[in-house]
Amino acid sequence: DDFTPVWRSQAATAKVGLETGGAVDFRTLLGKTIKARASKLVLAMDPSGRALLWGNLAALATVMALYCAAVLAINGVVGAEPLLQTRGTAITPLAEVVGPSINVLGSIYVVLALGIGSLYVSLGLFNQVIELLPPRTSTGRDWASRVARERRWRLALGLAPAAAIFVILEVLLATGNDWFAGPVGIIGVLTVPLVGGIFPVLMVLAARRNGEYVPGRVIGLIGRPVVVAGICGLFLIGVLAHAFVIWDGPERLAALAVAVFMIGVIIRIVRTGQFRPRATIEVRRDVAERTTVVAATLAGSAVSVDGSHPAGPKVVPADAKMAIDLPGGLAEELRIWSHDVSADGWSTRRRLDAEVTFDEPAGPASRQVQDDEIVRIPLTARSIRVTITQLGPKE
Repeated sequence: DDFTPVWRSQAATAKVGLETGGAVDFRTLLGKTIKARASKLVLAMDPSGRALLWGNLAALATVMALYCAAVLAINGVVGAEPLLQTRGTAITPLAEVVGPSINVLGSIYVVLALGIGSLYVSLGLFNQVIELLPPRTSTGRDWASRVARERRWRLALGLAPAAAIFVILEVLLATGNDWFAGPVGIIGVLTVPLVGGIFPVLMVLAARRNGEYVPGRVIGLIGRPVVVAGICGLFLIGVLAHAFVIWDGPERLAALAVAVFMIGVIIRIVRTGQFRPRATIEVRRDVAERTTVVAATLAGSAVSVDGSHPAGPKVVPADAKMAIDLPGGLAEELRIWSHDVSADGWSTRRRLDAEVTFDEPAGPASRQVQDDEIVRIPLTARSIRVTITQLGPKE
């Protein structure tokens, strides 16, 4: 009995340590969803993707080191008890120990870190709403098309989610029900394993099997099924640890529901064939450069469109009729993608007619294919020939 308080204290310390460590890992991984917003600018300067890859890796390592250093420093100076009792950030208990000067530094931190983070989240909500609306060129007569054509209504609908959240927060502040640390920790544990954990690695695995583009630098180990399964399992274990060890009360049920959802998502993605190897032939017209480019990928690797080396995109005449040969046995699907790309990066579909011939043991088998149509490749096909017969007008 004399050792019971000590044991409970050690258990509570370990529990807080697990929760803090999980929060640092989860929040750090969420940061890559923010860094990805700079991808359009970085890829414009370096289309190969090398700078974006190494920049993200360096940023993740730096942020994780800074987060760990901040957690160790604040916990060492303030202690666990004041942090557990505070409902806001760690700035208030830290100011009581260090002095009023920390309020100035803390205000700068709130503006630079939390403020910029809020802007990124608001921008993400805005973009999600805009993507749900019809395009500005829509000629429909329904209310959604009419709203989409009006710039002021598009702007108002895009800002609506952030405005609603702002009103809710003001109500919570006015009623004294605001609590910064609790909701941030709970939401982080419940959402980051999905958004920053299993979804990215599953997307990498799918891109390695059926992606349309191949970056200039690829870390092959990340796209291996064993590694992807291990990463998904690690995040699943983290959520289950919160459900059965770290959390108490209703939060356990929420964590358990997220764990079940994670398993269901993985099973659903696998069963719908998102990881089937695919061959993709892209016919892209660059409006600004006035060029037509043909590129081909096979199971996530670039292949030559005319038998020359090195493999990669090839500039062809605008009215060219060409044949592309692909080896059989490496892909289960074939997609032909024809589109125009404007100067600001917008893609517009362009009609294309092609003929696909499969060289099978029983003899060649041909069929007509239109643009953006996915064709199943026979398992017995020894080779595939795609003949582009006509490039139609822009749709």
